[in-house]
Amino acid sequence: MTISVLLTLGRLPKALEIARALYLAGCRVIVAEPLRWHICKVSNSVVSSYRVTAPNIDREAYLQELLNIILQEDIDLVVPISEESVYVSLLNDRLPSNVRLACPSFKQMYLLNDKLSFAGWAIANDLSVPITFPADTAEASELADQKDHVIKPSNGYSGVGVKLRRKGELLGDLEPGLIVQEQIKGRHVSSLSLLKNGRDLCTVLYEGRVFADTVAVCSQRIEIPGPICDWIQQFASAGKLTGFFALDFILDEKGIPWVIECNPRVTSGIHFFDNKSTANALLDPSSEEVILKASPTRYQWGYSTLTEVCRSVFQPREFIRKFRELTNARDAVWDINDPWPFILMMPMSAEIMWSATTSSMTLGEVSQRDIAWTPKFEKAE
Repeated sequence: MTISVLLTLGRLPKALEIARALYLAGCRVIVAEPLRWHICKVSNSVVSSYRVTAPNIDREAYLQELLNIILQEDIDLVVPISEESVYVSLLNDRLPSNVRLACPSFKQMYLLNDKLSFAGWAIANDLSVPITFPADTAEASELADQKDHVIKPSNGYSGVGVKLRRKGELLGDLEPGLIVQEQIKGRHVSSLSLLKNGRDLCTVLYEGRVFADTVAVCSQRIEIPGPICDWIQQFASAGKLTGFFALDFILDEKGIPWVIECNPRVTSGIHFFDNKSTANALLDPSSEEVILKASPTRYQWGYSTLTEVCRSVFQPREFIRKFRELTNARDAVWDINDPWPFILMMPMSAEIMWSATTSSMTLGEVSQRDIAWTPKFEKAE
C-alpha cells in the first residue's frame, strides 16, 4: 500500500530534501504551504500542493485546514519542516487514530523551543548553557553589568532581534519577551540529531562557510568532538527525546561546548543525512537503525551563494574564498532527475525575494515571519 505523507511547508530546500527522500521510498508526497509559490510545488516528488492560512495569522484556521487536507488526501504521516512545527504539534490530540505526526508533543516542543525555558531545563539536567535571565529582572541587569551579553527574543528565529552587548551597558527599557544571556566567545557550530527514545540514531555537526545576513547558505560537515557527542547523548537521555533536534553550540577556548539555543525540528543539517535511511526512519517509527550520513561534506544554496560571491567582488580575499566555496559544494536543490525546483527557484521564491528587497527585513526573517511561533500564542495552552 502506498503511504501518503503531508509536509507542512514547501518553501525551503530542506522540505525538498525530505520530499525527494520520501518519494524515492515510494510515498505520495503532499505539501501544505502559506505561500502561493514555492520550490516544492514544481518538484516531480510532490503530487499536489495546497495553499493554507499562515499559522501566526490565524492558528485555528491553519490547523483546521491541515486536518481537512489530512482527511481529503487520506494522509498516513504528517512531517513538520521548520518554524511551523510548534503549531503543527498541537495536532497531536486532534488527528485520526491512523495518522502519525513526526514531532514531539506541544508541551515538549514549547519547552525546548523557548530559549528561557530551555536554558532552565538544561541547567536542571546538568547541561552546559550560558547563564540566562528574563530581561526585566534584577539578575539580568547584574549579568549585563558584569559580563558581555546577548539580548534576544525568547521565541526568536533566524537571528532576528539579536544584539551583542559589552559588559557595563545599561539594559534600559526593553520590550516584553526578551532575555539576557551571557555571551560565550568561541567557535560557533550547529548540530542536527535524529533521536529515538533517548537514543541518538544520527548526528551531524556542521558550520557555515558563506552567510546571507545571519543565514548560512553554504555549510560544511565537520567531525564531532567528544564533548559535543557527550552533550547530545545526555540531552537525548534526559528528555527521552524522539524526533529531529538541532542545537547551536559555542566551543570555548577550553573546548567546553555551550548550547545557546535548541530548535526541536528539522534544520538544513538534513542535507547531510542519507535520504534512503532518513525516509526509513520517518516511515518506520519502530526502527532504531543508525542513520547513514550523505557522502558530500559540503552543501549550498547555489543562487544565494553566488549572490554573496558577487557582493564580495570589491573584497578580493573574500571574493576568492567564497568563489572557492561555490565551486566545491553540492547544491542542495539541484537534481538531474528533478530539475525544475533549481531551474525555477528564483520565480518560485519571488514572494520571499520581493519582501526582502523592498523592506529592511533580512532574508531569514522574511522566509520565517509568517510561520514562527509568536508571543500572542504564549498563553494559548
